[in-house]
Amino acid sequence: MSDIVESTPNASQPCRRTTSLLKHILGFGVSFLLLAWLLRKADLRGVWHAIEKISFWPVLLTLSISYLTFPLRTYQLQWLLGSRDEARFPAVFRALSLGYLGNFLLPLRGGEFLKAFVLARSSGFGFTRTLSAVVLARFQDLLPILLLAGTVFWVAPLGKGIQMDLGGLLENEIAIPAKALYAALGIFALAVAAGAVFLAVLYRWQDATRKVLVGFAERLIPRIAPRLEAILDQVAAAIRVMRERRLLWGGQALALLCWTIFVFAPIPLLSTFGLSVRQALLTAIAINGLATFAHLLPSAPGALGTFHLLCLIALYLVNPNMDPDDAVAYSLIAHLLSTLGPALPGLLYLPCAWSDLRIVKHRPQPKSRETAAHET
Repeated sequence: MSDIVESTPNASQPCRRTTSLLKHILGFGVSFLLLAWLLRKADLRGVWHAIEKISFWPVLLTLSISYLTFPLRTYQLQWLLGSRDEARFPAVFRALSLGYLGNFLLPLRGGEFLKAFVLARSSGFGFTRTLSAVVLARFQDLLPILLLAGTVFWVAPLGKGIQMDLGGLLENEIAIPAKALYAALGIFALAVAAGAVFLAVLYRWQDATRKVLVGFAERLIPRIAPRLEAILDQVAAAIRVMRERRLLWGGQALALLCWTIFVFAPIPLLSTFGLSVRQALLTAIAINGLATFAHLLPSAPGALGTFHLLCLIALYLVNPNMDPDDAVAYSLIAHLLSTLGPALPGLLYLPCAWSDLRIVKHRPQPKSRETAAHET
């Protein structure tokens, strides 16, 4: 029996690697096809001419406004960790910057794991604790994303569904009935509510949940029970932050403020394409409400292709008569600013980050509460 148990993880590794490889192939394939379609259908000379007309200052202003979220995100992670003494502002800012760089370079939002790892290396918390805080921060983003997605129904005439040819880029019009759009929004709202209920259950019955899971592990695979208990202890420590309502709701308020900044950041760049401030604001709401979901679709790192497609859909929802060259030009620049822009500060920390990556295997494993008490 013990031989079977010990060989099971090793036997599952090739399967996991194959699944991961297939996901990467699918993502790069989708990105390649969408970009190939965009470059084939667009008038590249017209797109380049539209890019040349853009002044440097609106681009710099858009990027500068988005950088205002960096200190806010840093404070949010500090609050969700529950201790500013162990998670200093410079250390959290460094982890945040490297995480954005990782999201630009790694598929499947791999920068979130890099962010948690770097934060664990530079603070007094374990990796599971920092990863739980990162996941909780991402969960707090769901509420503003849901509000933005719902606002798109007010900004754009979605009551009759979507019918567009993206300014002639499509030979046949996209036709999505209104019922499908409302169903998608309802499913996303239910997912957010289910996540909130799940966190509430963990918060209310975390000790009982830990005992049940550890009990099953001791019966089935005794050798992993101490490690599992140590991990669950760190998860419980992260969830206990929810008891501090000031920290929990403060983090949620910071998430809402960050997404408000994301909405206003594109306005200077959109205005260069002849849109009024009001029209640019409505367009920015639609872009943030739709293009955010590009990261949920299979794609290469940075949501290549999927971001451009959803950005074009958002542009034509609010501006049906927009010039296709301008629309493609904006989607290219907006993607560059939304992916490479946040990654730039991470380049400053990259040289000193290699030392953290080299010593990952030598990091001491966290101890469970019972093991620590027994040693004491």
